[in-house]
This record gives sequence, structure tokens and C-alpha cells, in this order.
Amino acid sequence: MTVEWTPSLGAVRHAGGTTFRAWAPETTPALVLFDGPNAREVPLSRDGEYVAATVAEAGPGTRYAYRVAGVTAPDPCS
Repeated sequence: MTVEWTPSLGAVRHAGGTTFRAWAPETTPALVLFDGPNAREVPLSRDGEYVAATVAEAGPGTRYAYRVAGVTAPDPCS
């Protein structure tokens, strides 16, 4: 039996870029923070109990973290 699984949390790469999605049922605002020469903050939008944003230019090797409720932390799904 073969079972296919597609991740839905963390950083998920696809044709349109990378979607960053985290579980945050009661917290706003939330950001994804990028490190390095193109450091910036991208707001995450509410998606039910989750927050998410798609970033076209984020690819493999991009260094990032989440800031939720003022706390910066690495992606627990990475």
C-alpha cells in the first residue's frame, strides 16, 4: 500500500514560490522573518486556525523564523 503525503505546515515549496504556514489559533499579528542580505518581514494572514503567506522568491536554503505574539522562534516543522 502506498500513501502519499503533502505537507501543509512549515515552509512548503511549490511552483508559485514557498508558502509559510503555522498553527496559531488565537494569535495575531504573526510574521515570517527572513535573514541574510535580503532580510525583511512578511506579515502572515489568518487562514482559519493557521497563519500563512506565500513568498515567490523564497527558495531552498532561505533562512527564516516566525514571530508570533512578539516571540521569535525557528519553524517547529523544519
